[in-house]
Amino acid sequence: MLFSGSISDKEITQRSGFLDTLKSLLQSGKLQEGDGVMADKGFTIEKEINDVRLCLNIPPFVPSSASQMSAPAVAETIKIAKHRAHVERAICRVKQVYMATDH
Repeated sequence: MLFSGSISDKEITQRSGFLDTLKSLLQSGKLQEGDGVMADKGFTIEKEINDVRLCLNIPPFVPSSASQMSAPAVAETIKIAKHRAHVERAICRVKQVYMATDH
């Protein structure tokens, strides 16, 4: 679903049904309390995600006052990138199955 105009990340999160999907996944056991949800920097949905009993993970970024990332931030970025590669492959497989069903 696309949202037009000036709409906040909080509003998109609410109106898209994403939080309801997370709740369903928790109830079915496919997610566990404390599991992480990844978002880009600038997303201000931590309270909404915490209310569902999950954690919001935002990859580290270089603050405007710094010239480079700290060593722990670099290590965290590498860890996230490895996980993201697996997620991207899974998304690709889902899209291929979806497209194969003549949608």
